[in-house]
Amino acid sequence: MISFFLILIASFFAFLFYQEKKKSQLQRFSLFSNKNEELSSDVILDRLLFNSIPQSFLLIDFKNKILFANESAKKFFNHRQILSRPLEEIFLHQELMEIISSCQQKNQGVIYRNSFLFPFNSSQIHCKIDIAPIGTQGHFRLIIEDITSRIQTEQMRKDFVINSSHEFKTPLAIIDGYLNTLLDEEMKIKKEKQKSFLNIMKKHTSRLIHMVEQMLTDATLENEQTLLKKENFSLRECIKSVLELLSKLIEEKQAKIQIQIPEKTFLFGDFIYWQQIFLNLIENSLHSNPQGIEIEIQYSQEKQKQIIKISDNGIGIPRKDIPFIFDRFYRVSKDRNQEIHKGNGLGLSIVKRAILAHQAKIQVYSEPTQKTIFAIEISK
Repeated sequence: MISFFLILIASFFAFLFYQEKKKSQLQRFSLFSNKNEELSSDVILDRLLFNSIPQSFLLIDFKNKILFANESAKKFFNHRQILSRPLEEIFLHQELMEIISSCQQKNQGVIYRNSFLFPFNSSQIHCKIDIAPIGTQGHFRLIIEDITSRIQTEQMRKDFVINSSHEFKTPLAIIDGYLNTLLDEEMKIKKEKQKSFLNIMKKHTSRLIHMVEQMLTDATLENEQTLLKKENFSLRECIKSVLELLSKLIEEKQAKIQIQIPEKTFLFGDFIYWQQIFLNLIENSLHSNPQGIEIEIQYSQEKQKQIIKISDNGIGIPRKDIPFIFDRFYRVSKDRNQEIHKGNGLGLSIVKRAILAHQAKIQVYSEPTQKTIFAIEISK
């Protein structure tokens, strides 16, 4: 009997302790939005803790009003006044409000993903929102993560797979067709015709090898541990080796190439990667413009910097595309030139990452139908 009373008394005090703790917790949460009241060390610690997390954190009361927003949330909402405002005024999203209401009623958390259009941003933002109740008074918290770049990258990857599959399929189908023709014993093909077929097959094989090399280079540069074999080398010789590799394309495009580099100009870096950088930039210029294009390769020095500029007088790059041309898998707008060679979206990405690996910088300037300049800046 005594043990029963002891258990009953212990349970009573445990209940009182729980109620006091819950009351204290809610008071601490309410203090988050009260700047005029002196804050306890626990509340200050809570603020510091929530301000340290990279995701946006919102504390909401039972009336759906925002009690607290951490620093990441303030930046996310462009420092607009959101405290004490109803959540529905901030998100303007009926489905989210219904999910939150369901979360409150069932007293259980949920993770919600969708795109939102906020008044402070003209484009849609893809968000992952972790919603969970706090206590039993209808309070809940939102942890918001901007996954826009992740969604865009995933979409570019999908586009890349589709485009690359198509680019691989076309030369493979051509090679397969010519092989079947050559292997057909019933067809008597003259040697001159056979040689023509073999040359076409070789051309498309080279194209496949080039695409594979681009992918391998991209994968190598993605590894931050990539070791560069740095050495002093002649810039002119490096450029000449690139022009030799592109000689057929230069001839086809009837392009004029001007090299304005002093004889004894040296760079310190990985020759192979610098060769790839210049190859991709010049090849991109040749592929992206009509016949008769003029390309200039210039070198200059400014204080402790070496500057290399590769420019052309072609059709230019649309202003809306310039911020993204170095992104992986990104391809310039289709309306740029209907006859433009379709790349796999890796060439300029490789250029940017190879340059960054050398602690150098690259910028692009373009005036449509006048001039496009890729400027590389190397610190000595």
